[in-house]
Amino acid sequence: VKKQLLNSLLFHQRTAHQTPGENDIFIQINPDVKIGVRLHLISKGLPTIIFFHGNGEIVTDYDDVGKEYNHREINFIIVDYRGYGFSNGKPTLSNILSDSKNIFNYLMEELDKDYLDKVFIMGRSLGSTCALEIASHYSNKINGLIIESGFLNEDPLFNLIGINPKQADFKKGDGFLNEQKIINYFGPLLIIHATQDHIIPFNHGELLFNCCPSTNKKLVPIYGANHNNILEFNFN
Repeated sequence: VKKQLLNSLLFHQRTAHQTPGENDIFIQINPDVKIGVRLHLISKGLPTIIFFHGNGEIVTDYDDVGKEYNHREINFIIVDYRGYGFSNGKPTLSNILSDSKNIFNYLMEELDKDYLDKVFIMGRSLGSTCALEIASHYSNKINGLIIESGFLNEDPLFNLIGINPKQADFKKGDGFLNEQKIINYFGPLLIIHATQDHIIPFNHGELLFNCCPSTNKKLVPIYGANHNNILEFNFN
C-alpha cells in the first residue's frame, strides 16, 4: 500500500506529441512494454553520456541539450520511463529501476562499441535513482557517475506531495535506496545541484557527496539556479 501510494502520486507521465524520428530506438522490456530512447550520437571515440531525465520530462524536451552536448563533443543518449514520451506501460518505483538496468545492458550490447569507449551514467532528479541503480550494479562498465539535482532519500518527494512519511509508515527500505547505493560506489563521481533548488534542497547534493566513499569526486554548486532552470545556468 505504501509503495502504491507513492507510485500513484509521484509519477507525472507525459506523452510525446511528435512522431519518433530516425534517431529514436525502442527497447522491448517485455512483450507488452517498450521504452523509447533518443540517440544524439555525433562521432565514435567521443565520451558518451546515458541520461535519465527528471519527473514530468520526456526525451523530446532535451533536443537542444543534446545539440549542446554534441557541440561540446559528447555523445548524448536520453532514456524515457514507462508511460513517458514514446514509451508505453505504467511506471512504478521498482520497474523504473529494473528497466534502467535492462536498457543499459541493451545499449552496451547493441550500440557500436566505438561509442562505448567512455561511458558516463547521468541522472537528473528522479533519474538519479536509475543512475545510482546502474552504478551499483555495473560500476566496472562505466567511466563515471553524474548526479544532477539528486536526493539521498525520499523526504523531498513526500514534502512535494504533502505527505508525512512517518504517518504513511514509509521506511527507508520501501524507497529507491539511493543512500545505500551511494555509500557503496567508489568510482568517479560528479554531483551538480542548484543552490536555490525549491524541490530537492541543495543539502541533498551535499549529503550524496559526503556519503560517497570515492576519492575521485566533485560537487559543483550552481549558484542562483533552482530545480527547473539549472540547465540554463549550467551550460552558461
